[in-house]
Amino acid sequence: MNEIEEFGIAYHSPSNPHSFDSPIFGGLVRLVFATEPGRTGERDAVVQCINLFTTNEIHVADPEDNPPYPSGFIDRLKTWKHWRVPDNAI
Repeated sequence: MNEIEEFGIAYHSPSNPHSFDSPIFGGLVRLVFATEPGRTGERDAVVQCINLFTTNEIHVADPEDNPPYPSGFIDRLKTWKHWRVPDNAI
């Protein structure tokens, strides 16, 4: 079984209905640390955001599918490190 070291987390929030509109934004993260599985399979994990992305759609998988998690094609936002942040935001 392959272990995933980098994966995307899309920003979806019921409190922001526009977060489900295309393009969908998200963060590409790297797994830094994960605990051993608990009694019911749960784990605690630490991730580091390494890039931002957009996607036009997310394909939701059934639990029996391989892979069993959502997937999609992403466009990395390579210039995000050079975005200007307003002085009052720091």
